Amino acid sequence: MTNSSKKKEEVHLANGGVKQSTWSKAFNSNAVWEEKDEFLDVIYWIRQIIAIILGVIWGIAPLKGFVGLAMWYG
Repeated sequence: MTNSSKKKEEVHLANGGVKQSTWSKAFNSNAVWEEKDEFLDVIYWIRQIIAIILGVIWGIAPLKGFVGLAMWYG
């Protein structure tokens, strides 16, 4: 954590704010992201989780023909 982010956190906590975890901010529509990198990390990991889940589903379900092609290119 850099000095500026530590100072922001200290000011936020001094003002009565409660520090939220990164994942709780990811599922809260009113969350405030102080650092762009933190937000981009959440986006990256959500995409990875979705890719694993869809990969397992598409690996188990043997899709063939037009439906398989539509799902592959869609």
